[in-house]
Amino acid sequence: MKKLFAVLILIHLTYTAAAKTESNVPVDEIRNFIDIYNVIRNDYVEEKDGKTLLDYAIEGMLSGLDPHSVYFKQSELDNFNDSTQGTFFGFGVQLDMQNGKLIIIAPIPGSPADEAGLKARDQIIKIDDQVIENLSLPEVMTLLKETDTVTFTVQRREEKPKTYTVTKSTVEIPSVNSKLLEAGYGYLQITQFQQKTDQMFARQLQSLLDEDINGLIVDLRNNPGGLVHVATNIADQFLDAGLIVSTKNENTGVEDKIHATKNVMAEDMPLVILINEGSASASELLAGALQSHKRAIVVGQPSFGKGSVQNVITLSNGDAIKLTTGRYYTPNGESIQAKGITPDIQLSQLTVSEAEIDLLSYSEADIKGHLPPQQRDDANSNRSQEASEKTLAKNDLQLFEALNILKVLVLTQ
Repeated sequence: MKKLFAVLILIHLTYTAAAKTESNVPVDEIRNFIDIYNVIRNDYVEEKDGKTLLDYAIEGMLSGLDPHSVYFKQSELDNFNDSTQGTFFGFGVQLDMQNGKLIIIAPIPGSPADEAGLKARDQIIKIDDQVIENLSLPEVMTLLKETDTVTFTVQRREEKPKTYTVTKSTVEIPSVNSKLLEAGYGYLQITQFQQKTDQMFARQLQSLLDEDINGLIVDLRNNPGGLVHVATNIADQFLDAGLIVSTKNENTGVEDKIHATKNVMAEDMPLVILINEGSASASELLAGALQSHKRAIVVGQPSFGKGSVQNVITLSNGDAIKLTTGRYYTPNGESIQAKGITPDIQLSQLTVSEAEIDLLSYSEADIKGHLPPQQRDDANSNRSQEASEKTLAKNDLQLFEALNILKVLVLTQ
């Protein structure tokens, strides 16, 4: 016991010598911890070794802080680092604990969770036979680490609970996708902010600019976040000056500010940012920065509301802790935490039928007895564009509406 007590005191003094005064050492609490440790070792119904109990203590200490501060064993750290590179082995679902409820931030597109049908804002009420109520997020993560196949019981809004069976696999994360929605209008989707996402985004943005586009939609729906500096680099491609984001640590008093660096690629181009309730963390940072500077119109649904910053701190044994070290704020000084980004224009998540699409596109040509149009060489092209618009409206009504908003921005520029 004396040896353990000495080790704990040494660890604490080593840390506090660098961070705070030694007068803050909670000696009575450490004695209490050792008493509990010894009671468990001696009297618990099953034998538990000292390392296991200390691991439990570390995990409990971190889980008591917030849902995003966690302990990584070295293998888990490797998997986390792989995910920032664009590939990892897992279920492909980002989770958060809110008021004791396990909520899906967003499934990663193309992952086992996505293909099984899980959606942003689903509440997981059971994992296999384990009821989630009263579990912490680290305990949930432990459940998921211990098996390659799980059955999630999900509550989706007012619907009855439904089960989804998901099996781990290697998840490839294509973080940037681009295309022309139609002539003159570009589209860039960011699924997650990885190590090279900003470079990929710049290359694909330049390819769209080479197509002489008139306006651009950046789709951040179901983007759970990722590396903050990558998101700020992308914001920098649209801003020539000003604050992008600030982070504050109330405990240490440290405040960091990131400003635009005149690295702008599309300074004046009309821009629409598309978000939903699965847009979280770094994606909220990007949307908030461009909205604050009135550089973009943000449309969709209110975002998830994760406005905290985590740093990964490697320990001497190769393990690490992912620790919340601050909150971040938009250039307007607004905290996103538990609030999210409110779109300038809110869009529904409804889908439409073929008949409803016809109503969306109702025009003079639909009136009985209308004058026929003059025949022109581009008639076939116009019909093709109309068909394309109807397909977009049916497949993705939000994107269809965002495109119409973008066209209005272009016309009023």
